[in-house]
Amino acid sequence: MNRILAALLSSGLIFIQSLPSAAGGFVPVGVDRRVEDKVAFTVEDLRNGPSTVSLLMKPKEAQDGPHGLWCLSFTSENCKLEIGHSVQAHAILPVCSGNEGHCVASLFLETSLSGRVKAEQISGFATGFGFPSLESLDTPKGSAPSLWRVPGVLHLGGSDLYVVAVNSSFTVVDGQRISYGGISASIYPVVELLGSNYRPSAVEQVNLNGQLLWVHDNGEQGSNDGCVLTTTGKCWARTEFAPGTRAELNVRASNQIAGWLHGRLAAPTISISPVTSTQNLFSVNAEPVEVPIMYAETQYSTLSAEEKQLFENPFAGGGFANGKGWLKFPSYENRARVLISKFAKNAGDRAATSKSTWQFNSITNNQSQGSCYANQNGLVGLVTTNAMAYDQAAPEFEDGSLNYSVAGLHLMPDGSKALGVYDLLIRSDVARCLYGFSKAPVSAKVQVLTSNGENIVASTQVSEKDGWLKLAAYGFTFSEKKIKATIFQSRTAALQKYKGNAVNLTSAQRFQVQDFASKSKGATAVVCNSTYLSAKDKATAEARAKATCSYLKKLAPDVTTKAIATRVPKQSDSSKVYLKSS
Repeated sequence: MNRILAALLSSGLIFIQSLPSAAGGFVPVGVDRRVEDKVAFTVEDLRNGPSTVSLLMKPKEAQDGPHGLWCLSFTSENCKLEIGHSVQAHAILPVCSGNEGHCVASLFLETSLSGRVKAEQISGFATGFGFPSLESLDTPKGSAPSLWRVPGVLHLGGSDLYVVAVNSSFTVVDGQRISYGGISASIYPVVELLGSNYRPSAVEQVNLNGQLLWVHDNGEQGSNDGCVLTTTGKCWARTEFAPGTRAELNVRASNQIAGWLHGRLAAPTISISPVTSTQNLFSVNAEPVEVPIMYAETQYSTLSAEEKQLFENPFAGGGFANGKGWLKFPSYENRARVLISKFAKNAGDRAATSKSTWQFNSITNNQSQGSCYANQNGLVGLVTTNAMAYDQAAPEFEDGSLNYSVAGLHLMPDGSKALGVYDLLIRSDVARCLYGFSKAPVSAKVQVLTSNGENIVASTQVSEKDGWLKLAAYGFTFSEKKIKATIFQSRTAALQKYKGNAVNLTSAQRFQVQDFASKSKGATAVVCNSTYLSAKDKATAEARAKATCSYLKKLAPDVTTKAIATRVPKQSDSSKVYLKSS
Protein backbone atom coordinates (compact mmCIF):
# COMPACT_ATOMS: atom_id res chain seq x y z
CA MET A 1 0.00 0.00 0.00
CA ASN A 2 1.29 3.47 -0.84
CA ARG A 3 1.25 6.60 1.26
CA ILE A 4 -2.01 7.00 3.18
CA LEU A 5 -3.52 10.43 2.52
CA ALA A 6 -7.00 11.68 3.23
CA ALA A 7 -7.73 13.71 0.10
CA LEU A 8 -11.03 15.00 -1.16
CA LEU A 9 -12.12 14.24 -4.70
CA SER A 10 -14.89 16.20 -6.44
CA SER A 11 -18.01 16.84 -4.38
CA GLY A 12 -16.90 14.80 -1.41
CA LEU A 13 -18.39 11.44 -2.30
CA ILE A 14 -14.99 9.80 -2.56
CA PHE A 15 -12.27 9.95 0.06
CA ILE A 16 -8.98 8.61 -1.21
CA GLN A 17 -7.18 6.62 1.44
CA SER A 18 -4.70 4.79 -0.70
CA LEU A 19 -3.31 4.46 -4.14
CA PRO A 20 -3.72 1.03 -5.77
CA SER A 21 -1.30 -1.80 -5.57
CA ALA A 22 -0.90 -3.35 -8.97
CA ALA A 23 -2.30 -6.88 -9.30
CA GLY A 24 -0.77 -8.48 -12.33
CA GLY A 25 -0.47 -5.03 -13.92
CA PHE A 26 -4.13 -4.19 -13.33
CA VAL A 27 -5.03 -0.66 -12.26
CA PRO A 28 -8.74 0.28 -12.42
CA VAL A 29 -9.73 2.89 -15.01
CA GLY A 30 -11.70 4.89 -12.47
CA VAL A 31 -14.00 7.86 -13.07
CA ASP A 32 -13.74 11.62 -12.60
CA ARG A 33 -16.84 12.57 -10.59
CA ARG A 34 -16.29 16.23 -11.43
CA VAL A 35 -17.24 15.64 -15.07
CA GLU A 36 -18.75 12.13 -15.16
CA ASP A 37 -22.11 10.97 -13.84
CA LYS A 38 -20.61 7.67 -12.76
CA VAL A 39 -19.36 5.85 -9.71
CA ALA A 40 -16.70 3.14 -9.95
CA PHE A 41 -15.73 0.56 -7.36
CA THR A 42 -13.77 -2.59 -6.64
CA VAL A 43 -14.48 -5.55 -4.38
CA GLU A 44 -11.12 -6.94 -3.27
CA ASP A 45 -9.10 -8.16 -0.32
CA LEU A 46 -8.24 -5.23 1.94
CA ARG A 47 -6.68 -5.52 5.35
CA ASN A 48 -8.37 -4.14 8.46
CA GLY A 49 -5.12 -2.58 9.64
CA PRO A 50 -1.62 -2.22 8.21
CA SER A 51 -0.19 -5.25 6.44
CA THR A 52 3.43 -4.24 5.82
CA VAL A 53 4.21 -1.40 8.28
CA SER A 54 4.37 -1.52 12.09
CA LEU A 55 2.28 1.13 13.85
CA LEU A 56 1.70 2.62 17.29
CA MET A 57 -1.35 4.76 17.98
CA LYS A 58 -3.53 6.33 20.62
CA PRO A 59 -7.07 4.85 20.63
CA LYS A 60 -9.27 7.19 18.63
CA GLU A 61 -11.73 9.38 20.51
CA ALA A 62 -14.52 11.64 19.25
CA GLN A 63 -12.49 14.82 19.78
CA ASP A 64 -9.63 13.48 17.67
CA GLY A 65 -11.44 14.11 14.36
CA PRO A 66 -11.32 11.80 11.33
CA HIS A 67 -7.63 10.90 11.49
CA GLY A 68 -5.78 8.52 13.76
CA LEU A 69 -3.24 9.82 16.27
CA TRP A 70 -0.08 7.86 15.65
CA CYS A 71 3.16 7.74 17.59
CA LEU A 72 6.83 7.07 16.97
CA SER A 73 7.26 5.29 20.32
CA PHE A 74 5.19 4.11 23.28
CA THR A 75 5.90 7.37 25.16
CA SER A 76 6.09 10.07 22.47
CA GLU A 77 3.64 12.19 20.48
CA ASN A 78 0.12 11.04 21.43
CA CYS A 79 1.08 7.86 23.32
CA LYS A 80 1.54 7.46 27.07
CA LEU A 81 2.26 4.49 29.30
CA GLU A 82 0.26 5.89 32.19
CA ILE A 83 -2.81 5.06 34.23
CA GLY A 84 -5.89 5.98 32.25
CA HIS A 85 -4.13 5.72 28.88
CA SER A 86 -3.82 2.96 26.29
CA VAL A 87 -1.51 2.41 23.35
CA GLN A 88 -2.59 0.26 20.41
CA ALA A 89 0.10 -1.53 18.44
CA HIS A 90 0.39 -3.41 15.18
CA ALA A 91 3.73 -5.20 15.22
CA ILE A 92 5.18 -6.74 12.08
CA LEU A 93 7.10 -9.59 13.70
CA PRO A 94 10.84 -10.01 13.08
CA VAL A 95 12.56 -13.29 12.25
CA CYS A 96 13.57 -15.36 15.28
CA SER A 97 17.26 -15.11 16.11
CA GLY A 98 17.22 -17.55 19.04
CA ASN A 99 14.68 -18.85 21.50
CA GLU A 100 12.75 -15.59 21.87
CA GLY A 101 9.04 -15.26 21.26
CA HIS A 102 6.92 -13.06 18.97
CA CYS A 103 8.80 -13.90 15.78
CA VAL A 104 8.79 -15.80 12.49
CA ALA A 105 10.43 -19.16 13.18
CA SER A 106 10.69 -20.62 9.68
CA LEU A 107 9.27 -20.80 6.16
CA PHE A 108 9.08 -23.83 3.86
CA LEU A 109 7.88 -24.06 0.27
CA GLU A 110 7.15 -27.17 -1.72
CA THR A 111 6.39 -28.17 -5.31
CA SER A 112 6.33 -31.55 -7.02
CA LEU A 113 9.64 -30.72 -8.70
CA SER A 114 11.52 -29.16 -5.79
CA GLY A 115 10.22 -31.17 -2.86
CA ARG A 116 10.10 -29.43 0.52
CA VAL A 117 12.66 -26.61 0.74
CA LYS A 118 13.52 -24.50 3.78
CA ALA A 119 13.72 -20.77 3.07
CA GLU A 120 16.81 -18.71 3.83
CA GLN A 121 16.38 -15.21 5.23
CA ILE A 122 18.04 -12.31 3.40
CA SER A 123 18.93 -9.39 5.69
CA GLY A 124 21.45 -6.57 5.92
CA PHE A 125 19.41 -3.68 4.47
CA ALA A 126 17.42 -0.82 6.02
CA THR A 127 13.70 -1.53 6.33
CA GLY A 128 12.38 1.61 7.99
CA PHE A 129 10.08 2.26 10.92
CA GLY A 130 9.89 -0.10 13.88
CA PHE A 131 9.65 -0.02 17.65
CA PRO A 132 11.32 -1.98 20.47
CA SER A 133 9.66 -4.45 22.80
CA LEU A 134 8.50 -3.32 26.22
CA GLU A 135 10.65 -5.80 28.10
CA SER A 136 8.67 -5.51 31.35
CA LEU A 137 5.57 -6.77 29.54
CA ASP A 138 7.34 -8.92 26.92
CA THR A 139 5.48 -7.22 24.08
CA PRO A 140 6.22 -7.97 20.43
CA LYS A 141 8.83 -5.89 18.68
CA GLY A 142 7.61 -3.83 15.74
CA SER A 143 9.73 -4.64 12.72
CA ALA A 144 9.24 -4.91 8.93
CA PRO A 145 8.35 -7.76 6.57
CA SER A 146 11.18 -10.23 6.03
CA LEU A 147 12.79 -11.24 2.72
CA TRP A 148 13.51 -14.91 1.99
CA ARG A 149 15.13 -16.96 -0.75
CA VAL A 150 13.80 -20.47 -1.42
CA PRO A 151 16.37 -22.14 -3.67
CA GLY A 152 14.80 -23.98 -6.59
CA VAL A 153 11.22 -22.88 -5.89
CA LEU A 154 10.50 -20.31 -8.58
CA HIS A 155 7.29 -18.27 -8.82
CA LEU A 156 5.73 -16.88 -11.99
CA GLY A 157 7.93 -13.79 -11.75
CA GLY A 158 10.89 -16.05 -12.46
CA SER A 159 12.58 -15.53 -9.09
CA ASP A 160 12.97 -17.54 -5.88
CA LEU A 161 12.37 -14.52 -3.60
CA TYR A 162 9.44 -14.33 -1.15
CA VAL A 163 8.36 -11.85 1.52
CA VAL A 164 6.69 -12.79 4.82
CA ALA A 165 4.60 -10.31 6.81
CA VAL A 166 3.15 -11.41 10.17
CA ASN A 167 1.22 -8.81 12.15
CA SER A 168 0.46 -9.24 15.86
CA SER A 169 -1.93 -6.62 17.28
CA PHE A 170 -2.10 -5.76 20.97
CA THR A 171 -3.00 -2.98 23.39
CA VAL A 172 -0.98 -1.78 26.37
CA VAL A 173 -3.42 -0.64 29.08
CA ASP A 174 -2.42 1.75 31.89
CA GLY A 175 1.20 1.00 31.04
CA GLN A 176 0.88 -2.14 33.16
CA ARG A 177 -0.88 -4.90 31.25
CA ILE A 178 -1.15 -6.15 27.70
CA SER A 179 -4.22 -7.38 25.85
CA TYR A 180 -3.65 -9.31 22.63
CA GLY A 181 -5.97 -8.87 19.68
CA GLY A 182 -5.47 -10.87 16.52
CA ILE A 183 -2.77 -12.12 14.24
CA SER A 184 -2.45 -12.02 10.47
CA ALA A 185 0.14 -13.47 8.12
CA SER A 186 0.92 -13.31 4.41
CA ILE A 187 3.46 -14.90 2.13
CA TYR A 188 4.16 -12.95 -1.07
CA PRO A 189 6.13 -14.12 -4.10
CA VAL A 190 8.09 -11.04 -5.15
CA VAL A 191 10.29 -9.60 -7.86
CA GLU A 192 13.00 -7.06 -7.18
CA LEU A 193 12.58 -3.60 -8.74
CA LEU A 194 15.16 -0.81 -8.78
CA GLY A 195 14.33 2.90 -8.62
CA SER A 196 15.41 6.14 -7.01
CA ASN A 197 11.88 6.69 -5.64
CA TYR A 198 12.04 3.68 -3.32
CA ARG A 199 12.98 4.16 0.34
CA PRO A 200 12.52 2.32 3.64
CA SER A 201 8.99 2.46 5.07
CA ALA A 202 8.16 5.44 7.24
CA VAL A 203 5.65 6.75 9.75
CA GLU A 204 5.59 10.53 9.68
CA GLN A 205 3.52 13.71 9.57
CA VAL A 206 2.83 15.49 6.30
CA ASN A 207 1.26 18.85 5.51
CA LEU A 208 -1.82 18.49 3.29
CA ASN A 209 -3.40 21.82 2.42
CA GLY A 210 -2.24 23.33 5.66
CA GLN A 211 -3.37 20.37 7.80
CA LEU A 212 -0.83 18.12 9.53
CA LEU A 213 -1.70 14.45 9.02
CA TRP A 214 -0.01 11.30 10.21
CA VAL A 215 0.70 8.89 7.37
CA HIS A 216 2.41 5.57 6.97
CA ASP A 217 4.32 5.03 3.75
CA ASN A 218 5.39 1.58 2.61
CA GLY A 219 8.29 3.19 0.71
CA GLU A 220 6.89 3.46 -2.81
CA GLN A 221 6.40 7.23 -2.61
CA GLY A 222 3.70 7.57 -5.20
CA SER A 223 4.25 4.64 -7.53
CA ASN A 224 1.78 1.80 -8.15
CA ASP A 225 4.25 -1.06 -8.14
CA GLY A 226 2.66 -3.28 -5.49
CA CYS A 227 5.66 -3.16 -3.15
CA VAL A 228 5.37 -5.24 0.03
CA LEU A 229 8.92 -4.42 1.18
CA THR A 230 11.25 -1.54 0.32
CA THR A 231 14.69 -0.21 1.07
CA THR A 232 16.79 2.55 -0.42
CA GLY A 233 16.59 2.19 -4.20
CA LYS A 234 14.79 -1.20 -4.12
CA CYS A 235 11.27 -2.54 -4.00
CA TRP A 236 10.14 -6.13 -3.71
CA ALA A 237 6.82 -6.17 -5.58
CA ARG A 238 4.13 -8.77 -5.32
CA THR A 239 3.71 -11.29 -8.14
CA GLU A 240 2.06 -14.71 -8.56
CA PHE A 241 2.81 -18.13 -7.07
CA ALA A 242 3.63 -20.91 -9.51
CA PRO A 243 0.83 -23.50 -9.81
CA GLY A 244 1.26 -26.45 -7.45
CA THR A 245 3.12 -24.49 -4.77
CA ARG A 246 2.48 -25.26 -1.12
CA ALA A 247 3.82 -23.21 1.80
CA GLU A 248 4.30 -23.75 5.52
CA LEU A 249 4.75 -20.82 7.91
CA ASN A 250 5.82 -21.29 11.53
CA VAL A 251 5.32 -18.40 13.94
CA ARG A 252 5.94 -17.99 17.66
CA ALA A 253 3.21 -15.81 19.16
CA SER A 254 1.30 -15.21 22.38
CA ASN A 255 -0.86 -18.06 23.63
CA GLN A 256 -3.51 -15.42 24.42
CA ILE A 257 -4.33 -15.31 20.71
CA ALA A 258 -7.59 -17.24 20.45
CA GLY A 259 -10.81 -17.57 18.47
CA TRP A 260 -11.14 -18.08 14.73
CA LEU A 261 -8.91 -17.41 11.74
CA HIS A 262 -10.01 -16.67 8.19
CA GLY A 263 -7.71 -17.53 5.32
CA ARG A 264 -7.07 -17.25 1.62
CA LEU A 265 -5.78 -20.81 1.51
CA ALA A 266 -6.63 -24.23 0.10
CA ALA A 267 -6.25 -27.65 1.71
CA PRO A 268 -4.87 -26.20 4.96
CA THR A 269 -3.52 -28.01 7.99
CA ILE A 270 -2.83 -26.32 11.29
CA SER A 271 -0.97 -27.26 14.44
CA ILE A 272 -0.43 -25.38 17.68
CA SER A 273 2.11 -26.41 20.30
CA PRO A 274 3.39 -24.62 23.43
CA VAL A 275 7.03 -23.48 23.42
CA THR A 276 6.97 -21.56 26.72
CA SER A 277 4.41 -20.73 29.39
CA THR A 278 3.31 -17.69 27.34
CA GLN A 279 4.17 -18.60 23.74
CA ASN A 280 2.78 -21.04 21.21
CA LEU A 281 4.22 -22.19 17.92
CA PHE A 282 1.58 -21.71 15.23
CA SER A 283 2.17 -23.80 12.11
CA VAL A 284 -0.05 -23.35 9.03
CA ASN A 285 0.58 -25.44 5.91
CA ALA A 286 -1.53 -24.75 2.81
CA GLU A 287 -1.73 -23.98 -0.88
CA PRO A 288 -2.40 -20.43 -2.11
CA VAL A 289 -5.67 -19.65 -3.88
CA GLU A 290 -6.50 -17.43 -6.84
CA VAL A 291 -8.78 -14.67 -5.51
CA PRO A 292 -10.81 -12.75 -8.13
CA ILE A 293 -11.31 -8.98 -7.94
CA MET A 294 -14.40 -7.13 -9.16
CA TYR A 295 -14.29 -3.74 -10.89
CA ALA A 296 -17.44 -2.07 -12.16
CA GLU A 297 -18.82 1.34 -13.12
CA THR A 298 -22.43 2.50 -13.05
CA GLN A 299 -24.34 5.69 -13.84
CA TYR A 300 -24.91 7.40 -10.52
CA SER A 301 -28.02 9.47 -11.28
CA THR A 302 -30.02 6.38 -12.30
CA LEU A 303 -29.46 4.58 -9.01
CA SER A 304 -32.21 4.22 -6.46
CA ALA A 305 -31.83 5.85 -3.06
CA GLU A 306 -31.12 2.41 -1.61
CA GLU A 307 -28.41 1.74 -4.19
CA LYS A 308 -26.81 5.15 -3.65
CA GLN A 309 -26.64 4.34 0.05
CA LEU A 310 -24.36 1.43 -0.76
CA PHE A 311 -21.70 3.87 -1.92
CA GLU A 312 -21.82 6.11 1.15
CA ASN A 313 -18.98 5.94 3.67
CA PRO A 314 -16.92 3.18 2.07
CA PHE A 315 -15.05 1.41 4.86
CA ALA A 316 -11.79 1.25 2.94
CA GLY A 317 -11.97 4.62 1.19
CA GLY A 318 -10.83 4.46 -2.40
CA GLY A 319 -8.10 4.40 -5.00
CA PHE A 320 -6.77 7.07 -7.31
CA ALA A 321 -4.65 6.90 -10.47
CA ASN A 322 -4.21 9.00 -13.58
CA GLY A 323 -6.59 11.67 -12.36
CA LYS A 324 -9.50 9.28 -11.74
CA GLY A 325 -10.80 7.49 -8.69
CA TRP A 326 -12.87 4.56 -7.48
CA LEU A 327 -14.26 3.25 -4.21
CA LYS A 328 -12.86 0.16 -2.54
CA PHE A 329 -14.98 -2.36 -0.68
CA PRO A 330 -13.29 -5.16 1.29
CA SER A 331 -14.28 -8.72 0.44
CA TYR A 332 -15.44 -9.40 3.98
CA GLU A 333 -17.84 -6.43 4.27
CA ASN A 334 -21.56 -7.22 3.96
CA ARG A 335 -21.93 -4.66 1.18
CA ALA A 336 -19.56 -6.65 -1.00
CA ARG A 337 -22.09 -9.44 -1.56
CA VAL A 338 -24.85 -6.90 -2.30
CA LEU A 339 -22.66 -5.05 -4.81
CA ILE A 340 -21.81 -8.28 -6.60
CA SER A 341 -25.48 -9.22 -6.84
CA LYS A 342 -26.69 -5.82 -8.04
CA PHE A 343 -23.87 -4.88 -10.43
CA ALA A 344 -22.63 -8.20 -11.84
CA LYS A 345 -23.93 -7.20 -15.29
CA ASN A 346 -21.96 -3.94 -15.17
CA ALA A 347 -18.82 -6.05 -14.80
CA GLY A 348 -19.89 -8.48 -17.52
CA ASP A 349 -20.19 -11.06 -14.72
CA ARG A 350 -16.41 -11.38 -15.07
CA ALA A 351 -13.61 -10.62 -12.62
CA ALA A 352 -11.33 -7.79 -13.69
CA THR A 353 -8.20 -9.50 -12.38
CA SER A 354 -7.13 -11.97 -9.71
CA LYS A 355 -4.36 -12.40 -7.17
CA SER A 356 -2.58 -15.56 -6.14
CA THR A 357 -2.87 -15.29 -2.36
CA TRP A 358 -1.54 -17.05 0.76
CA GLN A 359 -2.77 -15.35 3.92
CA PHE A 360 -4.70 -15.79 7.13
CA ASN A 361 -5.97 -13.37 9.75
CA SER A 362 -7.96 -13.34 12.96
CA ILE A 363 -11.72 -12.97 12.74
CA THR A 364 -12.77 -10.12 15.01
CA ASN A 365 -16.53 -10.52 14.52
CA ASN A 366 -17.25 -13.98 15.93
CA GLN A 367 -20.85 -15.10 15.98
CA SER A 368 -22.14 -15.82 19.47
CA GLN A 369 -22.18 -19.59 19.90
CA GLY A 370 -22.47 -19.69 23.66
CA SER A 371 -19.90 -21.39 25.80
CA CYS A 372 -18.59 -23.64 23.01
CA TYR A 373 -16.86 -20.71 21.26
CA ALA A 374 -16.44 -18.39 24.22
CA ASN A 375 -13.57 -18.55 26.69
CA GLN A 376 -11.70 -21.17 24.71
CA ASN A 377 -7.97 -21.46 25.19
CA GLY A 378 -6.22 -21.05 21.86
CA LEU A 379 -7.60 -21.12 18.37
CA VAL A 380 -11.03 -22.59 17.73
CA GLY A 381 -10.97 -22.95 13.96
CA LEU A 382 -9.84 -21.81 10.53
CA VAL A 383 -12.20 -21.08 7.63
CA THR A 384 -10.76 -20.45 4.16
CA THR A 385 -12.12 -19.69 0.72
CA ASN A 386 -11.19 -18.16 -2.62
CA ALA A 387 -14.58 -16.43 -2.94
CA MET A 388 -14.68 -12.83 -4.12
CA ALA A 389 -16.83 -11.99 -1.07
CA TYR A 390 -17.33 -13.90 2.16
CA ASP A 391 -18.62 -13.71 5.74
CA GLN A 392 -16.43 -11.70 8.08
CA ALA A 393 -17.67 -13.77 11.01
CA ALA A 394 -16.93 -17.32 12.03
CA PRO A 395 -19.32 -19.97 10.64
CA GLU A 396 -22.67 -19.61 12.37
CA PHE A 397 -24.07 -22.61 14.17
CA GLU A 398 -27.76 -22.63 13.29
CA ASP A 399 -30.32 -25.42 13.15
CA GLY A 400 -27.67 -28.09 13.50
CA SER A 401 -25.31 -26.78 10.80
CA LEU A 402 -22.24 -24.57 10.61
CA ASN A 403 -23.28 -22.06 7.94
CA TYR A 404 -21.08 -19.75 5.89
CA SER A 405 -21.96 -17.39 3.03
CA VAL A 406 -19.86 -16.62 -0.04
CA ALA A 407 -20.47 -14.77 -3.30
CA GLY A 408 -18.73 -14.03 -6.57
CA LEU A 409 -19.00 -13.38 -10.27
CA HIS A 410 -19.41 -16.37 -12.57
CA LEU A 411 -16.28 -15.86 -14.68
CA MET A 412 -12.56 -15.38 -14.16
CA PRO A 413 -10.70 -12.68 -16.14
CA ASP A 414 -9.92 -15.11 -18.96
CA GLY A 415 -13.58 -16.08 -19.32
CA SER A 416 -13.27 -19.46 -17.64
CA LYS A 417 -15.72 -20.45 -14.89
CA ALA A 418 -14.88 -19.22 -11.40
CA LEU A 419 -14.79 -22.36 -9.24
CA GLY A 420 -15.11 -22.10 -5.49
CA VAL A 421 -12.84 -23.46 -2.78
CA TYR A 422 -13.99 -23.79 0.84
CA ASP A 423 -12.16 -25.39 3.76
CA LEU A 424 -13.29 -25.51 7.38
CA LEU A 425 -11.02 -26.69 10.17
CA ILE A 426 -12.63 -26.78 13.61
CA ARG A 427 -11.20 -28.21 16.80
CA SER A 428 -12.75 -31.59 17.43
CA ASP A 429 -13.61 -30.79 21.05
CA VAL A 430 -15.40 -27.58 20.02
CA ALA A 431 -17.41 -29.40 17.33
CA ARG A 432 -18.49 -32.05 19.83
CA CYS A 433 -19.45 -29.32 22.32
CA LEU A 434 -21.70 -27.62 19.73
CA TYR A 435 -23.56 -30.84 19.01
CA GLY A 436 -23.43 -32.36 22.48
CA PHE A 437 -21.53 -35.38 21.15
CA SER A 438 -19.37 -37.86 23.02
CA LYS A 439 -15.75 -38.55 22.14
CA ALA A 440 -16.85 -41.33 19.80
CA PRO A 441 -16.05 -40.85 16.08
CA VAL A 442 -18.15 -38.35 14.15
CA SER A 443 -19.11 -37.98 10.51
CA ALA A 444 -20.13 -34.94 8.50
CA LYS A 445 -21.53 -33.73 5.21
CA VAL A 446 -21.02 -30.48 3.31
CA GLN A 447 -23.69 -28.89 1.13
CA VAL A 448 -23.40 -25.87 -1.18
CA LEU A 449 -26.82 -24.24 -1.50
CA THR A 450 -28.15 -21.56 -3.84
CA SER A 451 -30.23 -18.64 -2.56
CA ASN A 452 -33.28 -20.81 -3.34
CA GLY A 453 -31.98 -23.65 -1.18
CA GLU A 454 -31.02 -25.88 -4.13
CA ASN A 455 -28.07 -28.16 -3.41
CA ILE A 456 -25.49 -27.80 -6.20
CA VAL A 457 -22.83 -30.26 -7.22
CA ALA A 458 -19.48 -29.91 -5.48
CA SER A 459 -16.63 -32.19 -4.52
CA THR A 460 -16.66 -32.56 -0.73
CA GLN A 461 -14.19 -33.97 1.77
CA VAL A 462 -14.51 -34.85 5.46
CA SER A 463 -11.76 -36.07 7.80
CA GLU A 464 -10.61 -35.92 11.41
CA LYS A 465 -6.95 -35.92 12.42
CA ASP A 466 -4.74 -34.65 15.24
CA GLY A 467 -7.60 -33.03 17.12
CA TRP A 468 -9.02 -31.15 14.11
CA LEU A 469 -12.14 -31.89 12.10
CA LYS A 470 -11.77 -30.88 8.45
CA LEU A 471 -14.66 -30.27 6.04
CA ALA A 472 -14.19 -29.02 2.49
CA ALA A 473 -16.09 -28.23 -0.70
CA TYR A 474 -14.38 -27.65 -4.05
CA GLY A 475 -15.44 -26.90 -7.60
CA PHE A 476 -18.74 -25.11 -7.00
CA THR A 477 -19.75 -22.21 -9.23
CA PHE A 478 -20.67 -18.74 -8.00
CA SER A 479 -23.34 -16.14 -7.56
CA GLU A 480 -24.38 -16.18 -3.89
CA LYS A 481 -24.03 -19.46 -2.03
CA LYS A 482 -24.52 -20.75 1.49
CA ILE A 483 -22.20 -23.53 2.58
CA LYS A 484 -23.68 -25.83 5.23
CA ALA A 485 -21.43 -28.17 7.16
CA THR A 486 -23.35 -30.64 9.31
CA ILE A 487 -21.60 -32.90 11.78
CA PHE A 488 -23.26 -36.00 13.14
CA GLN A 489 -22.54 -39.01 15.28
CA SER A 490 -24.11 -42.43 14.84
CA ARG A 491 -27.05 -42.75 17.21
CA THR A 492 -29.26 -45.62 18.31
CA ALA A 493 -32.67 -45.71 19.96
CA ALA A 494 -35.18 -48.39 20.95
CA LEU A 495 -38.90 -47.67 20.73
CA GLN A 496 -41.27 -48.82 23.42
CA LYS A 497 -42.29 -52.45 23.08
CA TYR A 498 -45.34 -53.11 20.90
CA LYS A 499 -48.39 -54.80 22.39
CA GLY A 500 -50.11 -57.72 20.67
CA ASN A 501 -50.24 -57.39 16.87
CA ALA A 502 -50.21 -53.57 16.83
CA VAL A 503 -48.44 -52.06 13.83
CA ASN A 504 -49.15 -48.33 14.02
CA LEU A 505 -46.99 -46.10 16.21
CA THR A 506 -48.41 -45.01 19.55
CA SER A 507 -48.11 -41.34 20.58
CA ALA A 508 -45.24 -42.27 22.90
CA GLN A 509 -43.41 -44.08 20.10
CA ARG A 510 -43.95 -41.12 17.76
CA PHE A 511 -42.38 -38.84 20.35
CA GLN A 512 -39.39 -41.20 20.53
CA VAL A 513 -38.98 -41.08 16.73
CA GLN A 514 -39.23 -37.28 16.78
CA ASP A 515 -36.56 -37.04 19.47
CA PHE A 516 -34.30 -39.42 17.52
CA ALA A 517 -34.75 -37.40 14.32
CA SER A 518 -33.95 -34.10 16.02
CA LYS A 519 -30.75 -35.53 17.50
CA SER A 520 -29.69 -37.16 14.23
CA LYS A 521 -29.56 -34.05 12.04
CA GLY A 522 -26.90 -34.49 9.40
CA ALA A 523 -27.28 -38.26 9.24
CA THR A 524 -27.70 -39.58 5.72
CA ALA A 525 -29.21 -42.98 6.49
CA VAL A 526 -31.32 -44.68 9.18
CA VAL A 527 -32.08 -48.36 9.64
CA CYS A 528 -35.41 -49.31 11.26
CA ASN A 529 -34.88 -52.82 12.67
CA SER A 530 -38.01 -54.58 14.01
CA THR A 531 -37.51 -57.72 16.11
CA TYR A 532 -39.71 -60.82 16.33
CA LEU A 533 -39.61 -64.14 18.22
CA SER A 534 -41.24 -66.70 15.91
CA ALA A 535 -41.63 -67.02 12.16
CA LYS A 536 -45.37 -66.34 12.30
CA ASP A 537 -44.59 -62.82 13.64
CA LYS A 538 -42.23 -61.83 10.81
CA ALA A 539 -44.86 -60.09 8.65
CA THR A 540 -46.02 -58.00 11.62
CA ALA A 541 -42.42 -57.06 12.42
CA GLU A 542 -41.79 -55.98 8.82
CA ALA A 543 -44.93 -53.83 8.87
CA ARG A 544 -43.77 -52.17 12.10
CA ALA A 545 -40.34 -51.41 10.59
CA LYS A 546 -41.92 -49.93 7.45
CA ALA A 547 -44.37 -47.80 9.46
CA THR A 548 -41.54 -46.46 11.63
CA CYS A 549 -39.32 -45.65 8.63
CA SER A 550 -42.28 -44.01 6.86
CA TYR A 551 -42.89 -41.69 9.80
CA LEU A 552 -39.19 -40.93 10.13
CA LYS A 553 -39.03 -40.08 6.42
CA LYS A 554 -41.74 -37.44 6.93
CA LEU A 555 -39.63 -35.85 9.65
CA ALA A 556 -36.36 -36.06 7.69
CA PRO A 557 -37.09 -36.23 3.93
CA ASP A 558 -33.41 -36.17 2.92
CA VAL A 559 -32.53 -39.26 4.95
CA THR A 560 -32.38 -42.66 3.27
CA THR A 561 -34.29 -45.23 5.31
CA LYS A 562 -34.14 -49.01 5.34
CA ALA A 563 -36.72 -51.23 7.06
CA ILE A 564 -35.64 -54.70 8.15
CA ALA A 565 -36.94 -57.44 10.49
CA THR A 566 -34.66 -59.54 12.68
CA ARG A 567 -35.54 -62.74 14.56
CA VAL A 568 -34.35 -62.81 18.19
CA PRO A 569 -34.17 -65.75 20.66
CA LYS A 570 -35.58 -63.98 23.74
CA GLN A 571 -39.13 -62.79 24.36
CA SER A 572 -37.77 -59.73 26.19
CA ASP A 573 -35.98 -58.56 23.01
CA SER A 574 -38.89 -59.08 20.62
CA SER A 575 -41.68 -56.74 19.49
CA LYS A 576 -39.37 -53.73 19.44
CA VAL A 577 -38.10 -51.38 16.74
CA TYR A 578 -34.48 -50.26 16.97
CA LEU A 579 -33.28 -47.14 15.12
CA LYS A 580 -29.68 -46.56 14.03
CA SER A 581 -28.40 -43.53 12.12
CA SER A 582 -25.26 -43.29 10.02
